[in-house]
Amino acid sequence: MTHFNNHANSVFAQQQGTFNGDVVTYVNHFRQKSDGRICPAGNCGASPLSMVRMVWQEQTRLDGIGTSLLALALTPPIPPHKPDRTKLIMWAVIVDLVVLCCGGSALNHGTTVSMLINLAIVATSIAIVIMTKRADERQFQNNLSEFNRIIHVWNSAWICLRCGTVSASKAELGYP
Repeated sequence: MTHFNNHANSVFAQQQGTFNGDVVTYVNHFRQKSDGRICPAGNCGASPLSMVRMVWQEQTRLDGIGTSLLALALTPPIPPHKPDRTKLIMWAVIVDLVVLCCGGSALNHGTTVSMLINLAIVATSIAIVIMTKRADERQFQNNLSEFNRIIHVWNSAWICLRCGTVSASKAELGYP
């Protein structure tokens, strides 16, 4: 079993790049009846199962944009977004300009040490901006990989409309 984030009671929804919460049951393969797949829950055994994405599409089409509890519970994951670091860059530029202006007046007074300190501050602020942007890019790539995995599960998952069990076949997902 794998856990996913439970934002707005959704089995698949994403919140701040992490997934946990409700349970998706992984089975090696689904048992079949003449009318379709059988629910893997021990006490249920209902058939046929319905595809999660089809149930979600039908519920949102019938009830408007996600107004039913079932549609909210089956909401697909939200794609990750890159964080906006415009304010960080703006403040770094402002600090650098202030430091350079103060350094220019210090240079007129002939203190080389204060100029070196000012240049070190500017270099540090530039390094902080670069490291933050790189860390954001790594985090975004990790979130994107996790999103792609979860959306693949969402597209391949089945739901039992009797007991509410959400399940996916390891074989269909390509898992060992």
